[in-house]
Amino acid sequence: VGLWWTTQNDRYSAESLVAMNLEPYEAPVQLRDEQGATEHEASTYFREGRYAEAALRFEELLTDSASQTAITQFYAGHSFLLSNDPEKAILYLSPVVEGLSPYREPARWYRALAYLKLGMIDSSRKDLQALDQYRTEPTAKLLQQLDGLSSDDSQ
Repeated sequence: VGLWWTTQNDRYSAESLVAMNLEPYEAPVQLRDEQGATEHEASTYFREGRYAEAALRFEELLTDSASQTAITQFYAGHSFLLSNDPEKAILYLSPVVEGLSPYREPARWYRALAYLKLGMIDSSRKDLQALDQYRTEPTAKLLQQLDGLSSDDSQ
């Protein structure tokens, strides 16, 4: 009975793994933007934990080509993930992952969680394996936990 209990408790659902690993990144101090009010609202909403509102404000900022920076894309994607919209999170985090900004590794971590939330285990694993010195212990643990999940990257 004890062995069964141990092995059963080591299995997690994709959703529970996301919940255990999803923490807000540090809030942006102040983003540069010509629009001022929208940028201030986006940052404020994020700091207050109002992620759905922050996501919409960051997304609004991205309609202006001058505001299409890695930091704005990162916080848009991260806010969408925190507000339970992993598809939009992936949309905004992917350009940051492919670029060379300081937000590249955190974006890869959060994109891996977004993939995981969608049940795309192989894509999540690929992002986690590509992380370089970012959240090394949580990454190793999450990779180990993913081994018990079946993949459905056909979504």
